[in-house]
Order: sequence, then structure tokens, then C-alpha cells
Amino acid sequence: KENRNRLSVCNKICYAVGGAPYQITGCALGFFLQIYLLDVAQLDPFHASIILFAGRAWDAVTDPTVGFLVSRSPWTRFGRMLPWILFSTPLAVISYFLIWYVPPFENGKVIWYLVFYCIFQSLQTCFHVPYSALTMFISSEQKERDSATAYRMTVEVLGTVVGTAIQGQIVGMANAPCLPGPGDILANLSNYSLLAGHNSSEPVISLDHTKTAYMISSGIISIIYVVCAIVLFFGVKEQKDSCRPRSEPMGFFQGIRLVMGHGPYVKLIMVFLFTSLAFMLLEGNFALFCSSTLGFRNDFQNILLVIMLSATLAIPFWQWFLTRFGKKTAVYVGTLAVVPFMILVVCVKSNLIVTYIVSFAAGVGVAAAFLLPWSMLPDVVDDFQVQNPDSAGHEALFYSFYVFFTKFASGVSLGISTLSLDFAGYISRGCTQPEAVHVTLKVLVSAAPIVLILIGLTILYFYPITEEKRQGNRKLLLCAMADQLSPDEKLQLITRNLQEVLGEEKLKQVLQEREVKVYWGTATTGKPHIAYFVPMSKIADFLKAGCEVTILFADLHAFLDNMKAPWELLELRVKYYEQVIKAMLESIGVPLDKLKFVKGTDFQLSREYTLDVYRLSSMVTEHDAKKAGAEVVKQVDHPLLSGLLYPGLQALDEEYLKCDAQFGGVDQRKIFTLAEKYLPSLGYAKRSHLMNPMVPGLTGAKMSSSEEDSKIDLLDSAGDVKKKLKRAFCEPGNIKDNGVLSFVQYVVFPLRGEFSIKRDPKWGGDKTYTVFEELEKDFAAESVHPGDLKASVEASLNQLLDPIRKKFESPELRKLSNTAYPSKTSQVDIRVGRIISVEKHPDADSLYLEKIDVGEAEPRTVVSGLVAFVSQEELQDRLVLVLCNLKPQKMRGIESQAMLLCASIEGEPRRVEPLDPPEGSSPGDRVFVEGYETGKPDERLNPKKKVWEKVQADLKISDECVAQWKDNQLMTKLGQITCKTLKGGNIS
Repeated sequence: KENRNRLSVCNKICYAVGGAPYQITGCALGFFLQIYLLDVAQLDPFHASIILFAGRAWDAVTDPTVGFLVSRSPWTRFGRMLPWILFSTPLAVISYFLIWYVPPFENGKVIWYLVFYCIFQSLQTCFHVPYSALTMFISSEQKERDSATAYRMTVEVLGTVVGTAIQGQIVGMANAPCLPGPGDILANLSNYSLLAGHNSSEPVISLDHTKTAYMISSGIISIIYVVCAIVLFFGVKEQKDSCRPRSEPMGFFQGIRLVMGHGPYVKLIMVFLFTSLAFMLLEGNFALFCSSTLGFRNDFQNILLVIMLSATLAIPFWQWFLTRFGKKTAVYVGTLAVVPFMILVVCVKSNLIVTYIVSFAAGVGVAAAFLLPWSMLPDVVDDFQVQNPDSAGHEALFYSFYVFFTKFASGVSLGISTLSLDFAGYISRGCTQPEAVHVTLKVLVSAAPIVLILIGLTILYFYPITEEKRQGNRKLLLCAMADQLSPDEKLQLITRNLQEVLGEEKLKQVLQEREVKVYWGTATTGKPHIAYFVPMSKIADFLKAGCEVTILFADLHAFLDNMKAPWELLELRVKYYEQVIKAMLESIGVPLDKLKFVKGTDFQLSREYTLDVYRLSSMVTEHDAKKAGAEVVKQVDHPLLSGLLYPGLQALDEEYLKCDAQFGGVDQRKIFTLAEKYLPSLGYAKRSHLMNPMVPGLTGAKMSSSEEDSKIDLLDSAGDVKKKLKRAFCEPGNIKDNGVLSFVQYVVFPLRGEFSIKRDPKWGGDKTYTVFEELEKDFAAESVHPGDLKASVEASLNQLLDPIRKKFESPELRKLSNTAYPSKTSQVDIRVGRIISVEKHPDADSLYLEKIDVGEAEPRTVVSGLVAFVSQEELQDRLVLVLCNLKPQKMRGIESQAMLLCASIEGEPRRVEPLDPPEGSSPGDRVFVEGYETGKPDERLNPKKKVWEKVQADLKISDECVAQWKDNQLMTKLGQITCKTLKGGNIS
């Protein structure tokens, strides 16, 4: 079932290809039908306006009708939507071709075009309405539908380019010359030399050539239409929505009242009615405007192509923009962006280069107008389903009415604009047009669309579905879907992607009676890392299955585990864990209101719990306790008693949190079996246990919150991610204990469903994997280089981390992070010192022997290698920086009790300068990193933990000669630490 919900790249491409016919034919008709009817079929503007309006009006009426019929269609073995698409295609392409054929008679031309235009629009509707509604049935996963929609939008915009290119370029090569009007002067006769026969060496392009060109282009588009329909039918499997049963069939007018009674939908329709009308006016008249008013009769098709190419290139930008700033903001910015260019194109005198530039810029706004309505419609449908949980299966109605209004707007715009040209005195194929025609065209492509856009955006202000409302609706629907699942379907969701399940039969029994209660606990030790996304994705599954989920912040466990979390920091770390885990859950769309968050010390210090700890400790042997915690509790040579208590407390949590199952990593299996063995001895029920696979760390061993080198923190910067991945173990062809490959398997694939390797074409080019085993196979065969794998993992991880980083940009959460996890710089004791005396080392010419006052009762003896860089006179009585809590070391027989810190630049010659404290400093003044003022230095740094080495790696001199750690300044209470000249130097 999981594979059914997950779409491969091939599935998404096939689905997206299905959107091309509507856009290709729609673009060709929208840009060229008006000018075709006027200049090729040579109908008068009045009759052309009747055809355009009546055809689009008929098309608009068929949309809700077809939507109504589709919503009542029975399910077939091919689905409910796909048969409509398949059977409408042959007749649709025939009628489309006949639209572009000029019949050999005059009297019935208007009827000919009107009939075949209406027939094609009806058949096109039978294709497009089911295709639009198919979005809801290609997968039950919102993430997969959103991804497929992004593919669809890209292909549809490419379809507009293809339609413009095929129709425009073929017709443009056979564009019949214009006809001089009675007002054209004889001096301009050279412009019509083809008609006059003055230039017989050039081939004469007649109107028949133009007619043939239109038929050729329509034939090519018809073939593309058929191919796309076949690809869609065979490449996409329509899924029956078992989670959301359809309502009883309703009447047509009842369906109209249903969808039009939903306020947010009506407001959205009104917004896009006006904005669509604006862009339809622009689209329908721009070709005439370019050829007649601007005088670019032989270039208008290229101008249209530039607009559509620009729109295609802008689609990814608007997809990013609406994700980053919200959909309403994107509508405002994207729609208003085209207004300046609408004004500019009618104000600037006829200039081909300027017109191309303006057209390219206008295409960016066109892309927004194209993308945003389709991205907002699912939100309205979701809102309707939340408010009407008993009324489902009406997606086709919502989509069809939206298409109805957009097509109605198109019909109105084309009908009114063509009729306006008739009133203005438009001359078919005329080389020049009356001034009234030019003014009318300027109004139709500029003034009128701008007014309509402003009206639409005013209505948008009252549109109620904000980003918060949208996310809330998705969460409510997620929970509603769980109510429709059978016990077997819920069990499948609960257990998928787990490595092991203990007590599955008990889970089945519970599911027959009620929802399962699950708890997941995390000890609040080190900062959570990227592997926490594995349990987060499983929590999402539990909620989809209707489980009641409790998240335990096990602060007491963190203290008991070899004091990984100091007692004074427990409260702060619980707050940090709560904020960061909530941010993770929000980033993958998990509803927080359905989760219960509990702190361990809220119940683990109670009288009853404490007595149960004593009772349990009287039963559990030392051997069993030590064995249970072997893979979880930190193992040391002389274990503390607290580490033996840890497994028992975790077992008792199951009873006190009243859960049916505990969820955790497979490393906790021995604790789970301890609980199963001993809880019944206390009179408590045995629980089920759900175990996730463990994600190897960057070093190949287990990823641990308390092991810095093994993990990527959730708040690591992009630079830190790059640095850690660069150092990660990733041997070519080695798939065992490969932390980087494991990230893809256990983090990226479960959350994204696919993974793309980005690489240079000479090394095989980009490749997207939808199955992890294929990537693993290619890496083992060394078809994928470790460098390419790391770079691609880096991009994927940063996409996951960006929303969390953004949340933690707030001053409050930054402060929480810094106080809950004091920087390692706070462990380092750097002070201002004054050199009291300095002399040469008696046994080493390159070393100085210094006595330095660091604010203590006695000065410290320090040995430094500065003889070659600084004279004794410069050092005498100088204020310097001294690292005071390193382990003392003997240097040529004399113990050095501290380190004198200097800036240095390697090279020939090597340059070294002592660091300078701010003016007015005194011996003993403490040095700290800006933003990390709190924390008490260690009395002595543990050499095995390499604290100083880790801090020193990020110490640098800025371009302003200021000492910094990770771009934060080193300071005392009086100001910055500096050096004299060594910009960009290191500190050691």
C-alpha cells in the first residue's frame, strides 16, 4: 500500500504529460483563433465575435455539466476519470483539426466554425475536467500530490510554449501579405510588392499558403494530443479513495448549490474570474496589437513565444516564492508584477527590441497567473471537506466550476474585444488600421486588464484561507482519514518501515476495539540530530492510523545516563527539545494538536512511581539491568548505579503513560524485553514494542546526540553540514556502515520518496532514484562517486533543515539554544594576562620563558615559541591573552602552565602576533565569545575530549583584525580582542 501511495518519477511525468493537450490547444486557440477568423477565414469582426463568445460560453456551460456527470460515474477497472480521457480524445482531435480548415463555401462558414468550435470545447472538457480532478486520486499522500502537481505545472507551461511555437512558427513562415487600404499613399506601394509583382524573384505567399500552414500546425498539435493522452492513460494508475467514501449521488442544481454555497470557494472564484478575464484580454488581443498597432506583422509570433518561454523559466521561482511567503502573498506580488509592463508596452513607441524586453518581463507575471489558481484550488476543496465531512466525492464539481468561470471569462473577453474592434472599424488583413482600432487595442491589452486585476486583488483581501488555516485543514483531514481505515489498514500504517515488532497480535486485538495508544520517549541529552526525522515520520504514520501518541521528554533519564545532562540544565534542555521536535513535526506536516507532550519528572518523582522503582529493583538482577542498557546507557569502566536504574524506569513509563505500545529504536530492544519480562511481576500488563532501524553516524558507528562527530544537528548551518559531510566516512563502493548512504535510506527516502544525484554531464549527468536499492547498487558498482553522493545529500538535508533553522532565528529560541547547550567556548578559560618577565629558555634558543600575571595569587610560568617573531622588549609588561585550563606540559624540562594565544599567517616567512585585549584591561579579565557569555569554564580541559582543538578550529582573525569564533567576536567586558595586522589569520 505504501508503494501504491508513492509515485515514481515516471508516474509523475506521465501524469504531467496529460496536462499538455489542454495547454497546447488552448494556447493556439487563445493567441491565434481571433486573428485566424479575421484575416484567414476572412469573417467580419461581428461574426467572429459571435463564434468566439458563443464557443467559449458553450464551453463554460459544459464544464459543470461534465463535472456533474464525472462525479456520478461508476468506478471501472481503469478508474473513474481515465475512461473519460481515453474515449474523448479521438473525436476531440478531429474537431480541433476542422476548426483550422477553411471550408470551400461562404454562406455556411459561421455555422461551420461555431459548430466545430463548440464540439471541440465539449470534448476537450471531457478530457480536462476528469484530468484536473485526477490530482486527488493519483495518491493519498498530500506530499506526492503536491510533487506531481509541480511536475504538471512545469509540463503545462512547456505546453503553452509548444503550442505557441508550433502554431506561430509554422504560420509565421507562410504569413500572407497585408492588403493596402484606400488611404495608403503611393509612396508605400513598395511594401506591397508581392501583390504588385514588383519583385518576381521572391516567392509569392498567398492566402492559400497561410491556410495550408494553419492545417499543418493543427495536424501536428492533434498528433501530440493523442500521444499525450496515451501516455497519461498507460502511465498513471487511478486509485480508489477508500479513505474518503463518496456521498450519495445528487442532482445537478443541488451540486451547484453545494459548491457555490462554500464562501472561500466563491471568493477564490471571484478573484480569478477578474484576474483571468484580465489575462484573457491580454492573450486574445496581443497578437493583433503586435501586428497592427506596433507594426510587427512578421514578428508577433516570436514575441508571443518570448512571453511563454519567460513564463516557463519563471515557474520554479513562483513555486519557491509561494512556499516561502505563502500563496496569498504570491498572488499579490505575481499578478501586480505584470502591471508595469502592461503600461510600458502601450506607452513606448514601436521598437522591436524594447517590445521583446517588455514581453520577457511580462512573462514572469503570466507564470504567476498560470500557476497560482491551481495551487489554491486544493486548499478550498480541503476546507470544504473539513466543514462538510459527510459530503465527499465532489472534487470534479469544484474543478469544473472553476474552469467554467475561467472559460466564461475567456468567452466574454474575446467576444467583447472582437466586437469592439468591429465598432472601431477593423479592416481584415489591412496594412494600416484606423486610429480608433489602435486606441481600442491599447485599452484591451493595458487599461482594461489593469482595472480587472485591481478588482480581483481587492476581493482577494477577503479570502479567508491563510497559510495557518491551510495547515490546520490538512491536519484535520489527516485525522478524519484515520476514521475511515479498517483495523488491518491501520496496522499496516503502524508497522510499515519498522525493523521489528514485538506483540503484533496484541496490537491487532486492541485495534478491533479502539485506537492504539503509543508512546515515544527521548532522553534530553545532546542536541537532536537529523536522524530524529526517522521517528518523526513514524509518528506521522501513527497519527494517520488514528493512534493516540504521547511524546515523553525523558529528562530524568538524561541525568541518570552518566549525567549526560547536568541537573541544572534539565529544565532548559526539555524546553529546547520540545521546541525543536515541534519544529521538525511541523516541517513534515504532522498535526501537533493530536499529540500529547509529557516531561518525565512530572510523574517520575511521584510517591507511587518511586515505590514501583523500589519494587522493580528488588526483582531485577544486576546482570539483567546492565544487559538491558548495554546499547542505550553509556558504557564506562566504572558504571554508576544510575545507569542500572535507567532500563527499569523506561519499563515503568509504559504503565504510567497508560500506553498499548512503546516505540523506539532497535537499540532499545533489550530494554523492551526487560519490560515484557518484569512488568507482569508488578501486576502490570505486557505492552507491544515497535522498533525503528538505527541510522549509522558519519563515522559509521551509531548516530548519537551526545557524540558530536557522529551527527548533523538540526540547527547546523549549511557550512557545518558541508564540513561534516566532507569528513564523513564514505569509501567508494563500500555500502557497509556508510553514514552518508544511510542518511538517504533512512531519512531522505522515507520523507521525500526519491533522491536525485546531481553531477556533471561528463560523469553521467543527473539521475533520480525512486528505489533506494538502485542507488545502493550503483554506489557499490562505483557508478556513483562519493563526492557526488555527499553533494546531493547536502542539498537534500538543507531542504529539510531550512524550516527549522528559520524558526530558531528568533531571539528567544537562539537564547534558549545557547543556554541549554553552552558553547564549548564556555569550557575554555581564556584570560587577560600581563607579562611580568621574559627571558630565553635555558635549554632552547627558539623558546621564551615568561612569568604572566593572570589575576591569581602567583604568576604562571609559560613557555612560548615566539623568539623568531617577537622581541623580548615588545613582550615585557605587555597585556596578552592566555589559555589557562590546559593540562600543564613540560617543554624542554620546564613545565608550561598556560598557553599564550597569538594570531598567525602561514607562508614564507611565517608571521605571528600576540593578540591584544581592549585598552584598559586588567590581568584576570575573562574572555568570552559574543552571544555565549554564560557558562563556567572547566577547571581543567580533558585532553581526550579535545575541547580546545574543536574550539581552535573555528578561531579566525577577520578582515577588520578582530578575533572571532564562527563569526562571533571574542570579547572582554571592555570590548573586542584584536591583532595589529594579520587579517584572515588563524589563532593558536
